Amino acid sequence: MLRSATLLRAFAAPSRLALPKAASPSIALAARNYSTPSQSPSPELTGTTSTPQPPTPPKSALTAEPPLTYSVGRTPSGHLSVYQLSKRGGNKSLTVIKNIEGDRAPLRAGLVELLGMEEKKVVVNNLTGHITVKGHHKSVITKWLETQGL
Repeated sequence: MLRSATLLRAFAAPSRLALPKAASPSIALAARNYSTPSQSPSPELTGTTSTPQPPTPPKSALTAEPPLTYSVGRTPSGHLSVYQLSKRGGNKSLTVIKNIEGDRAPLRAGLVELLGMEEKKVVVNNLTGHITVKGHHKSVITKWLETQGL
């Protein structure tokens, strides 16, 4: 059974060709103005005058702490990413810190100093970005990280 050419043409044409064409997005993007105003409004126009702020005293070198080169991310519930693990039937206890961004070496050195442990008991896994500490030290590490401002 052969169909006529008009029926084939009606079925072959996509329905999107029957819809009216909207303006192309390139025209809408070209019409946007991305420039900023060249001058801010003058005080006469706004009705406010700015008063000069007193200079802030310089921080002494003794009280200024260097900024941290690392940060520890938080979970969606707002907790620090510090976890306790038990392996080998509970004989091996570990504390793992995850979501570390930045330089992990100062964080490791701070943990060694905080816990008074040997350096080989605090291990950085560079592949995953985690720091593993032997023993259950979650509460101590979490309190220390919060005092660091993380």
